[in-house]
This record gives sequence, C-alpha cells and structure tokens, in this order.
Amino acid sequence: MGFLTRLYVLRNDIVTLWRAFWHVSTPLYLKAAMLGLVIYVISPIDLLPEFLGLFGIIDDVLIIGMATRWIVSRLPDEVRYPDLNEPAPETTRSGPEDPWRRSDRPGRQ
Repeated sequence: MGFLTRLYVLRNDIVTLWRAFWHVSTPLYLKAAMLGLVIYVISPIDLLPEFLGLFGIIDDVLIIGMATRWIVSRLPDEVRYPDLNEPAPETTRSGPEDPWRRSDRPGRQ
C-alpha cells in the first residue's frame, strides 16, 4: 500500500472515529481510547521526543495510524458501516425495457 493510500485510509478512519464518538452504540472503552489518542496527540510527552529529528515524528505517525486502525476495527458494524442500516430505496421501472438486459437477446443462452 502506497503512502497516499495510507493517508487516505487514515483520513477515512478519523472521520469514522468522529462519527463513532457521538454514536450511542459505541462502547465506552472505545470512546476512552479515542480521548486517549487525542490527548497523546496534543500532549508534550512523546514516546520519542521531537528533538531526535525524524524519529520523533515517525513514532507519532505510526502510533496514531495503528491506534486508529485498532479502534476502528473494534467498532460495532452499525457504527462502522452506517449506510448498511438504512433501508434500500425502492426502485420502480418506468418506460420500455432495456434491450441490453433482456435474457432472450440474440447470442445469449
């Protein structure tokens, strides 16, 4: 997976965590983990301090990425996939039948 793909996944995970934090079905321990992650991000205490150069930044990015994936993977399906809970819209056909979708089209068995 490329860097831009991982960045896109992280962005989607952060949006999912925001929605999940306000959802009633999200377990309390996951909400606490989300708050802990936010506190870690804004906290001046790091696993590796930033004065170590690139290593201080890389550890923050890795911890944020792994923590968001861990929290999102443990969310209930109704929170993680909110579109699945909505009923499917009823479709009605109007107009003539599409000749390309007919099963009795020439060349089809």
